[in-house]
Amino acid sequence: MSVRENDDKTTQISETTPVSTTAPACKIIEEILTSQEIDEKLTIVVKFVDIEEPQLILAEQFNLLYPQEIIAFYEARLKFCRFPPMEH
Repeated sequence: MSVRENDDKTTQISETTPVSTTAPACKIIEEILTSQEIDEKLTIVVKFVDIEEPQLILAEQFNLLYPQEIIAFYEARLKFCRFPPMEH
């Protein structure tokens, strides 16, 4: 079992948890926990309402079904660094 830390939260993900190739379109997202690479494919770890265990879903499928949610997930984590102006 691996432990992923994300925004001061710890999520346990079983190494044997299967990666779903299709996201359940009718499910309501409780929280997108993290994204990670498994077998060279980007996956999304998501907790759905009424499903106890977080689900691993291929990002390409998740992005099609929940575009606004995944955009909001990444926007919340996007940070810009200010660098001093370059001198010419």
